Amino acid sequence: MGSLFSILHMSSNALGAFQQAMNVTANNTASALSTLYVFPHREIYFRILQAAIAQNDKDPVAHALLGDLDFDSLRTAEAVAEWKKALALRNDLPALHRNLGLAEAMN
Repeated sequence: MGSLFSILHMSSNALGAFQQAMNVTANNTASALSTLYVFPHREIYFRILQAAIAQNDKDPVAHALLGDLDFDSLRTAEAVAEWKKALALRNDLPALHRNLGLAEAMN
């Protein structure tokens, strides 16, 4: 929601929604939530994930999802850069290792 409010230039609502999302878990990160059924696939998701990263550039899941979206959009170099940022923040995400290997094998 915070990303949506941000895109719609509703900054006070965006800040409140981002703060609420950040308080979801005990370790104070929404990244701990499941992404099992999260498949960003539309142009709007670029803006949403970029807004999420602008709010918290230490969010490995946002970087990983943006990398997935970049890769799906045939932007391999951008995808690899985002996945490497995600891995630097959290190296226990198996899909990142798989995706990086696949991207490297394709080049």
